[in-house]
Amino acid sequence: MSVQAADQSPAKNTLGLLRLMAEVADAMRTRVTLRILGNAKHRSIYRQCFQAAIGRAARHEFLSVDWRRDYVPADELSALLGSSWLYVSCSKHEGFGLPA
Repeated sequence: MSVQAADQSPAKNTLGLLRLMAEVADAMRTRVTLRILGNAKHRSIYRQCFQAAIGRAARHEFLSVDWRRDYVPADELSALLGSSWLYVSCSKHEGFGLPA
């Protein structure tokens, strides 16, 4: 599977989300932190593409990415969600099913 195919999968919108958040941060000209909670399958092409995109995002002037792969306790999760100005679920099959 190519990077393009991974980027276009309707169930895996994480790469599009990273691009969109970089555009938002640029438009706002302010530092934006994208917190990603959850892991991916170890040998997945989606994970590989996502990790590469996060590496590129690390060089972005206004975007910071914090990928939390481990379990987040409920009280910490509540605090993170409460301090956020946007919640997005990138899966059409899990969670609330909202597309990016």
